[in-house]
Amino acid sequence: SSDLQGKTLASAPESAMPRDLEEALDAAEELLDSRSSPDPPTADDESKCHRDLKRHVFEDAKRLLKKRGEARKLDKRIRELEPEVAKLRVEHTSTLQNMAAGHMSRVEAPEHAIRDVRFNGASEGALMSVITLAAPAERFTELYEELQADDWPEWVCSAAAAVLPEKDLLGMCPGGKPHMSDAQLTLKKLSKCVCSVCAVNRKIQDLSAEISRLRTNMQPLREEIQQLEPMLRKARRILKQLRCGEGEREAPSDPVFYSEEQPFEGDSAAAIVAHQQAREEWGRLERTLCAEDFPLRVAFLDKSASMGCDQITYEALQLGLHNCLHPKTGSTLTFLFAGPGDTQIVLRRPGDEPMEFRLELGCATWFNEPILRTLTFLAPVVEALDTQKYVMRTGQPPIQVFCMTDGADNVSPSNLATLHGLVNELREIRGPATGEKLYVPISCPVSQKKNLLEETNKKVPIWMAWIATGMGGQMLLQSNAPKEIIMIDAVAAPRFREPDALPDVEEGRYEGESSEGSHQQLRVQKETATSRIRKRMSSLASTDVCDAIEAAMPCETLSWSIGQRVRVRATEPGRAPKAATVLRSVELEGASPKYELLFDDETQATVDASELLGSPPDFKPVITASRARGSSSVQATSGMFSRSAEADMQRLQVLSVVNQATEDLAAVMGQQDPKTGRMSLETAMVSMHGQAEVAEVSAQLLEGHLQQAQSSCSIACLREDPPRDPTQTLLDAVQKAGNTTGRMLPEDRLVAQRIVAAGLEMLMYGGSLMLGHLVDQLGSFAELAQEKAARRMRVEAEELDAWYQELARPLEELLRMLLSFGLMESRQSPDGEVLQAKQEARQCFAVLRRFFEPTATRAGVEDALRRCVNRVQRLRPALRASVSKPDLRLGSAESPSSSARSSLTLSLASGQASSIESADTESSMLSQASQISPIFARARPSMLPPRSPTEPLRPARSPPGLVAVKGLSGSAHSTRGSVQLPIMLGDARRSRESSIGPCVGRPRSGSSSTRSSTSAGVASASPARLRSSSLARSGLSLLG
Repeated sequence: SSDLQGKTLASAPESAMPRDLEEALDAAEELLDSRSSPDPPTADDESKCHRDLKRHVFEDAKRLLKKRGEARKLDKRIRELEPEVAKLRVEHTSTLQNMAAGHMSRVEAPEHAIRDVRFNGASEGALMSVITLAAPAERFTELYEELQADDWPEWVCSAAAAVLPEKDLLGMCPGGKPHMSDAQLTLKKLSKCVCSVCAVNRKIQDLSAEISRLRTNMQPLREEIQQLEPMLRKARRILKQLRCGEGEREAPSDPVFYSEEQPFEGDSAAAIVAHQQAREEWGRLERTLCAEDFPLRVAFLDKSASMGCDQITYEALQLGLHNCLHPKTGSTLTFLFAGPGDTQIVLRRPGDEPMEFRLELGCATWFNEPILRTLTFLAPVVEALDTQKYVMRTGQPPIQVFCMTDGADNVSPSNLATLHGLVNELREIRGPATGEKLYVPISCPVSQKKNLLEETNKKVPIWMAWIATGMGGQMLLQSNAPKEIIMIDAVAAPRFREPDALPDVEEGRYEGESSEGSHQQLRVQKETATSRIRKRMSSLASTDVCDAIEAAMPCETLSWSIGQRVRVRATEPGRAPKAATVLRSVELEGASPKYELLFDDETQATVDASELLGSPPDFKPVITASRARGSSSVQATSGMFSRSAEADMQRLQVLSVVNQATEDLAAVMGQQDPKTGRMSLETAMVSMHGQAEVAEVSAQLLEGHLQQAQSSCSIACLREDPPRDPTQTLLDAVQKAGNTTGRMLPEDRLVAQRIVAAGLEMLMYGGSLMLGHLVDQLGSFAELAQEKAARRMRVEAEELDAWYQELARPLEELLRMLLSFGLMESRQSPDGEVLQAKQEARQCFAVLRRFFEPTATRAGVEDALRRCVNRVQRLRPALRASVSKPDLRLGSAESPSSSARSSLTLSLASGQASSIESADTESSMLSQASQISPIFARARPSMLPPRSPTEPLRPARSPPGLVAVKGLSGSAHSTRGSVQLPIMLGDARRSRESSIGPCVGRPRSGSSSTRSSTSAGVASASPARLRSSSLARSGLSLLG
């Protein structure tokens, strides 16, 4: 009894599970509706419902995929048969007309009638009657009368003409085989007619029957597909609303967005003050919001740190914020968002006093969840107002959501991570009084939605518009926007804004990051007397003359930044300046700054700023508008790659669109592409101002408005410590680049450096890179087409892909290294892996961008990638030279202290191998051997093993890359010994292991020892056969 009861209880949950997708959907909708009830479902209930619904979605998705495959096969077969049937019908008509024309010719009909039958034809019945076997004369006459025109003469077929022989003199039927009627076939006991017309008709009937059978089989498949598709779409939408874990995700703590269930817990005085201000704003909105405040513009402005890296996005943020703080109509509820905890809220009306505002840039992008929370909070307030009266009077929604950002949301939960998920959640917001769904997001004028203009309508329409700016805004444009949202493409060619020029809220961790610079232009970007003299002297060919003039010029006191290439004044007259890279800067009070430098010979030193020649160079961007227009990128349909105007005009266009959108959205709503939901910058300009470019008068007014906005808005950069030391990141990047570009040709290395600079610059601006399309994305910025045309060695078509991969490899390896350091984020897209820099790591990318500056290459200074290769080669372990190890069985009894050493000296003068008996240490041997090659100068005495003077020097097996040179010592007690030397041939970037075979004597042919030595990469010879010329010319030249 107990066992039976246990089995019944165990099977109870299975019986309660929904049997199909429709039942699972009903259960999920019921559960979602019960969320607003007094007894809401628990997280476990939602998790169970989520699992059941997901299981049915998975099963039905597989079934739908199978049905689609079957329907696709049937449809493909039908599409193949229908053209064949059409072709056969044409053949049927042509054959019938030709046969009828032949029989009309047989009965001697007029020539114009024969021609008309052949090319124009007649009714099928009349034509079939004349091609039938033994057709009477009346049938020919009737066909002529049917075709007869007004100017045709009368003609009647005679009975004698009708019985003329059907075969000509050659025995051929004039119209082919005659047609036989059913009676004639029965009389002649034939099963079918063999004429050409009937043969074609039988083919048409067979194919038509097959098409009909295929369509009959496809009909139930289509019905099932049409039933499953909407159910699956609905189920996937509901899945995003259900909690799939054991508990609900803990919402981030924010001073603005809080609730009774999730109170704000501030840990700083500033956060508590921000929370109190937010409570006051929410309370004021709830108490004072009325119909006169419509339209209520809910503006979300991105204040992430990337908005301060681009001058255009920085100015757009200032202009948009100024307009939101000083509305002309309605009211504006402005949110400045970055990451959770950094949100700021301001409610403004047209009659409010002018105000100045200060904001601090953050380090994240979080706007989907705040939009949902804001509209949820406004639901009871909006529901209590008569919004329908305003909609019918003005034709505009009472609530208009506007968002300006330079990146995608990277903080919101998974169900709100995309704009599609946000729209789905907004539709589910219900009014607390009625319990009905409240909001209807639209992206077109309300007049196009007739149901929203009815007096009985209780739903509130909402306009939703996004402005994507900056390089990071390209991410929002890579996928189609929901039809309820309009996406304005305001991505323009960036203008670099030095992060150090932003006012600091906190002192940075790393020294030397000064913040000098004016509001409009950095001081280091202005033209100085030094830069003007350098420009005039750039045509001089002699570097000594340039250096002398630079040394005589007064030294500017401008700050150098980490990663910049500098030249240090020579300490002695007549010597050239030394090239170096800035690693760190040290600023002392009351003294000029000092810099820690890494010289090109890999030594480090700290020098005073007065010892550096010249001044910091101007930043010259690689990513420009002119180069972007020639891009063949996979993103060329949107963003910066699709812009047509010049860089200055693009800036004015972006500012003009932001200025108009923050004041009135009516001009752009409904003008987007219906397929993608996007609106280009040029289309937005035409919709707002009637022309794509900004007129001169409008540009002056816009600049004046911008200056007013800048005077009332103060933006501060909250500097955070980067995840990794920028100096160490620079050194690691130099090592990685040197390893990957060692085998590159010099001309290709310069192109690769421009690709690296363009990639780092795009990441620094907040953009993203696709690892599989680096050349497509960045090739135009590196002027790849021009370099390919001017290349000394032409690249053939079959080698083009390999060349592109070689050029992109340095950047690709560098990006993978930075990803492993945690400085980047990776995600998958339909085009492949996409990488984007973390906002807190922008300082590291700025350092790398300075080092790989393409324009920094000048006379006396190597390009950045050549510098990387040199560092890798200089830091390689020193080449080793040693005497072969002793035979432990013979030398184990000897003490190292009592053993004498014998060494080998090769004389360059005589070319002979002479022996020296000495009790010197092994250091004396190395000093003599250093005369042969500098390789020995770096060898340590400890590299030579102890050896007895009576112990024979036995040849040892040489490892790969070592050469054994055998010789005799002068002692009567010593025998042959060998010295092993590593050899490096050719260019340093094409190092190989080789032997100095040409420097030895001629071995005996057929010697097994010779063959074994040669096969092991080791050449042996007796000292008597060691020639002076061959040794000096071949062996020692290779060693040197």
